[in-house]
Amino acid sequence: MEEQLELCGRYGIQLDELEQKALKLLHAKTGAAIARDVFGVDDEIYNAIWWHHGPCPHDPAGKVIYLADYIEALPGFSGVDKLRAVCYKDLDEGLLMGLEMTIEEMTEMGNPVHHATIEARDALKG
Repeated sequence: MEEQLELCGRYGIQLDELEQKALKLLHAKTGAAIARDVFGVDDEIYNAIWWHHGPCPHDPAGKVIYLADYIEALPGFSGVDKLRAVCYKDLDEGLLMGLEMTIEEMTEMGNPVHHATIEARDALKG
């Protein structure tokens, strides 16, 4: 976490109130900054990485990065196999399912849910 905060300072990344408390979310923003600085990624990929904890539901790259991060092989979690199957069938349906799973898990744990996650879920629901 110290390294994440140092990277935020180095790249001038401003943190919202939740991000100041939920440091786990910082890897999205620091990862995007490093991807741009070190690897020269374009704006589409930069934005997809930046927002991958609460992707824009109309951004194909953001959907893929969010879901790839969520359903990666390790670590596994209860329901990941079902989520993977849905993602391979319909990306939007998988994204909605993943967002709802995240919201449910955070709520059950008593943790706040980032507004971008809720907004993405609501946009997909219509």
